[in-house]
Amino acid sequence: MDHKDKGSGGKEDIILVRLELHCLVRRVLHDLKLSWLEITRSCRVTLKVDRQLCDGVYHKNGTSVIGSSVLFGGFLCRIGRQIAGAKITNAAQSPKSREGLRPGLKISRLTRTWSLMILKLLSSTTFKHQIVLYHNSVKPFSSTKTTRWNSTTNVIVTHPVLLIMESCTCMIQLKQIQAHMIITGLITHTFPVSRVLAFCALADTGDIRHAHLLFNQIEYPNTYIWNTMIRGFSNAKMPVMGLSFFWQMVRERVEMDTRSFVFALKASEQFLTALEGESIHCAIWKIGFPCALLVQNGLIHFYSVHGCLVLARKVFDETPARDVVSWTSMIDGYSTHDYYTDALKLFDSMLLSDVEPNEVTMISVLSACSQKGDLSLGKSIHEYVRRKNLNLSVNLMNAILDMYVKCGCLVAAREIFDSMGTKDVFSWTSMVNGYAKTGELEIARKFFDDMPKRNVVSWNAMIAGYSQNNQPKKAIVLFHHMVGEGLIPIENTLVCVLSACGQLGYLDLGRLIHMYHIERKQKGTSVIIANALIDMYAKCGVIDAAARVFNGMPGRDLVSWNSMIAACASHGHAKQALLMFGQMIHEGFKPDDITFESQDAKFMKP
Repeated sequence: MDHKDKGSGGKEDIILVRLELHCLVRRVLHDLKLSWLEITRSCRVTLKVDRQLCDGVYHKNGTSVIGSSVLFGGFLCRIGRQIAGAKITNAAQSPKSREGLRPGLKISRLTRTWSLMILKLLSSTTFKHQIVLYHNSVKPFSSTKTTRWNSTTNVIVTHPVLLIMESCTCMIQLKQIQAHMIITGLITHTFPVSRVLAFCALADTGDIRHAHLLFNQIEYPNTYIWNTMIRGFSNAKMPVMGLSFFWQMVRERVEMDTRSFVFALKASEQFLTALEGESIHCAIWKIGFPCALLVQNGLIHFYSVHGCLVLARKVFDETPARDVVSWTSMIDGYSTHDYYTDALKLFDSMLLSDVEPNEVTMISVLSACSQKGDLSLGKSIHEYVRRKNLNLSVNLMNAILDMYVKCGCLVAAREIFDSMGTKDVFSWTSMVNGYAKTGELEIARKFFDDMPKRNVVSWNAMIAGYSQNNQPKKAIVLFHHMVGEGLIPIENTLVCVLSACGQLGYLDLGRLIHMYHIERKQKGTSVIIANALIDMYAKCGVIDAAARVFNGMPGRDLVSWNSMIAACASHGHAKQALLMFGQMIHEGFKPDDITFESQDAKFMKP
C-alpha cells in the first residue's frame, strides 16, 4: 500500500470521528444553553480549523492519520477552552454573579461536563486517536496534576487516560500512556501507577521486567502493588523473584492481606519440593492469618499439588467454615494422586454438608470414578449432574465422556460425544483412545481422520493403538507423518514407536530414536524411555546395548529389572538372569508375575 492509500484511509477514520464530535459538541452546547452562533461570534471560531482537519497534515512516513488527529485534538480542546472562556464572561456579566453566585462553581461544572464529553468521545475511537486526543486535552485538565488520590472531586478515577488504558493492547501503547502520566504528574498517584504496573505484570502482552523497574520508582507501594508483583512473577514462571518480594514484605513489615499469602503459595507450587510453602505456612501463623478461608484454601491446594495429602487433609479438617473451593481442592488432590477411594468418600461427606458441589467438583469426582473403573458409580454421578442442572461446560462433558470411555462403555460414550454441541481436541482424542484400546482400530482411525484439529496426544493415542494391537508398521508410518507435520513427540509416543521397532526388528530406527532422545534429554535418559530401549534392543538381539542402557540408568524400577531379566533369559543367558534376579531382591524389589513370565526363567521360581 502506498502513502496515498494510507492517507486516504486515515482521513476516512478522522471524518467518522469528526461527525461524532459535532454531535457531542452540539449536545453539550445545548446543555449549557449556548448556541453555536454565540460561541462562534464570541470566541471567533472559524471554519478554517475544520478545513485543516479535513485536509490533513502528513507525517514523514506519509500517513495523515496522526497529523489529522493532532489537529483534531487541538480543535476539540480549543473549543473547550473557548466555551469555558465564554461562560466566564457570561458569569461575570450576569446579575446573579453580582448577587454572590461564584463563577468558579460554573466553571467547575463546565469542566466536568467537558470531561465527560471527551470520555464519551474516547470510548468510540481507536487507540491511535485516543492517545492524541488525550495529549491535546492535557491543558484543560491540568488540575489533575495536583489532585490527590483521596480527592473528593474523584478526578483521578475518571481521568481520560485511565479509559484509554482499557484499549491498551501492547507495551508500546502502554509506554505512551506512561509518558503522558509523567508529563501531567499523574504517575505520582497510587491508583494510576498501580494500573500501569498491573498491565505490565499481569497482561499477556505485558513485560514483568518493566513492571519491576516501575516498582522501584514507587516511593510508598501499597499492598495491592506488592501483591501484583508477586503474582506477576509467579505467572511469568519466575517463582524465585516472586517469593523474594513476599519475604521482603515480611522483613519490611509491609501490611499484608490474604491475597499476599495466596499468591506466594501459588509461586511455591512451581518448586519441586514443598519446603518454600511450609515456610510460608509458618509465616501465616506468625503474622496472624491462620483462620482466613482464602489462605486455608490456598494451603490445601498447595499441599495437594505437592502430594502432601496428609498435611492438606490436616488443614482441611482445621478449616472451620469450608466452602466449595475447600472441598473441591481436597477431592481433586486425592483424585490427582490416584487416591480415588478417599476422593469418593470425601465427596459423600460433602453431600451431607451444606455445601453444594459445582462443576469443578464433579470433574474431580468423575476422574476418581474413571480411575476406579466403577461404571455403576459413574452412571449415578452422571445422573446427579443431570438432576442438579449443573452447567454442562465442555470440560464437564469431557469428564463424563472420559469416564464412560475408561469404564469401557463406548456406547454411552458415543451418545455423550454426539450430544455435545462444542467438541474440543480432548473430546475427539477420548473417542480415538477408547476405540483403539478395545481393538476397533478402523473406527478409531475414522475419528482420528475426522478431527478438525490434532495435538501430540491425539497422534499418540492412534500410534499406541496400532502398536498395542500388533500393527507396528502402521504405527511407524503414522509416526513419520506426525514428525513430518512438525510435532515433537512426547515420551509415551517414543515408547510406542520403540515397541513397534522391537516387534519388527527395526534396529536402525530404534537407534535413531535413542540418539534423538539423548540429544533432547541432556541430563540422561528417563526411566520410561530406558525401559522401552532395553525391551527394543533385547527383541532386536542386541543384548550388549540393552545392558549398557540398564547399567547407565541412575534409577531403576521393577519394570527395568523385569525387562533385563527377560532379555537375558530369552537369549540363553540363564546364569546372568539368575544373578540379576538375586541383585533385584537384594535391592529391595519384590518380584511379580511378570518376573517369572518367561518360560526360560521358570527355574527361578521359589
